[in-house]
Parts: sequence; C-alpha cells; structure tokens
Amino acid sequence: MVPIAPDDQFRAAAEAENGQPVSAGGRVAHESAWVTSGRGVYLDLTAVPEQLRGRILSDIQDLIRTAVGPSPARAETPSGQPASS
Repeated sequence: MVPIAPDDQFRAAAEAENGQPVSAGGRVAHESAWVTSGRGVYLDLTAVPEQLRGRILSDIQDLIRTAVGPSPARAETPSGQPASS
C-alpha cells in the first residue's frame, strides 16, 4: 500500500463530502485568519513522536504568553511565585 500525502488525504475527504478541494495556501490563509481573530486551531500532532508532543505544546504556550504579555491574573512575584489575589 502506498502512503497518501496529507494534502491528498484532505483533498479526497473534501471531495468525498462534495466540498470544494482547498489548496494548501487557502488552508494556511484561513488558519492564519482564525489565529489572528483569537479562535482556536486544531493541531494534528500525529506525525510527531509521542514523547515530543508535550514539549511542543509547552513551546506553543510559551510563544503565546510572550506575545500576549503578562496579565494581572498570571502575574508572578520577583521570586517567581504566582501573585496571590
């Protein structure tokens, strides 16, 4: 059995549901718009070894925290402990 590329799988699924095949560029544009608007995004990490998935998710959370900046609810004291409310 020949492996099917993810793009081909997506296209076949869309066509099976009588949907329009969507180009990879179109998907990237839509996902970028979703992220920009604050919507959730589904990440398929099945191709990533299981032992690395937690680290990847942690890195993504760190990127988000860096981009958003500190919030009063998550603020930390100089000792690195969460601020009490």
